[in-house]
Amino acid sequence: MGKNFASISSQFRADFWDSGLVVGTRTQQEIGETKFEQKTRCIENGITSSHEIAKHTNIKQSTAKSYIKDLNNFGHYLKERGQCLDEKGHFDVRLVTAEHVSEYLSHKVEENLSKAESGEKMGQCAARLDNLASEFNKWASCADITRSAGLSESVGKAIEAWREKVLPEMPVHSSRIKAYENPAAVIREIANAPSRAHSDMNARAALVAEIQLRVGLRVDNARSFELLPNSKINITSKGGMPHPKFEIPRDLWSRAVNLNGGQLGQCELINYKTYLDKLENACSRLKVDYYSSHGFRHNFAQNRYSDLLSKGYSDARARAVVSTELFHERLDVVEIYLKQ
Repeated sequence: MGKNFASISSQFRADFWDSGLVVGTRTQQEIGETKFEQKTRCIENGITSSHEIAKHTNIKQSTAKSYIKDLNNFGHYLKERGQCLDEKGHFDVRLVTAEHVSEYLSHKVEENLSKAESGEKMGQCAARLDNLASEFNKWASCADITRSAGLSESVGKAIEAWREKVLPEMPVHSSRIKAYENPAAVIREIANAPSRAHSDMNARAALVAEIQLRVGLRVDNARSFELLPNSKINITSKGGMPHPKFEIPRDLWSRAVNLNGGQLGQCELINYKTYLDKLENACSRLKVDYYSSHGFRHNFAQNRYSDLLSKGYSDARARAVVSTELFHERLDVVEIYLKQ
């Protein structure tokens, strides 16, 4: 039975085990050379790039199993979005590209911002993301050895770019994530970006920003969803919780349908990194602070909270509503959004 019919985890497992780099339960010392010594030998032989070094350094079986667990989540992420599927709808690891890796790592930045809001230290979140990037690098190197995948160089470059551009956007502390002073101006600037060649992409980025501002969705839900009739969309919030037939304002839904070629069904408005680039560039042109995509969620929370209070809601009830609409289970997390 071919790999494309195997489970997601077993496909990644085959790449690791067939590479010959997994050394069972023995330590590096027991096979005669530490990992540091292996890396040193690589450098002495003129091998300096991280993805090439990864091809020449062994890993323990327990480490490989930990990597495969994370990569299995990556595979399910792609499968849920209809990516890397063969003609029968099975996930096929052979269809994974560096772009998929880069997109997923950027998605995980957003997810870890949410974890930081719930109390985790930003440093721990950033370290976890950096470790995940290293896991992808090791897998790509193993895949090159196992099946001549030709992945390691492109994945290595994608990870390097992600580490330089996206990872530094993780703030030192969640309290540094704040609402935009004039979010409407930022969105207009996104839509009216100077480059005419990317007018369609500007419109897509502006729509994602407006969905975040007016609905409060995380960026992954705002840029990728299933369009349903009557202003409804299907989304999956943090933790894999499905929210079928989630309603958004009619005008936003209509714009999404138009940008989706007038069709219902799966709608991918924009790449995560492209969206952040356009948002950051708009802030730069306006000379205002850049708070990443999460800033719009803060705007939503504060606007919604004030609106509920004006309608006679008590403080506690208003906070509970905002917490629910942000898809947070803990009421104390809302405090982070309401503080400036």
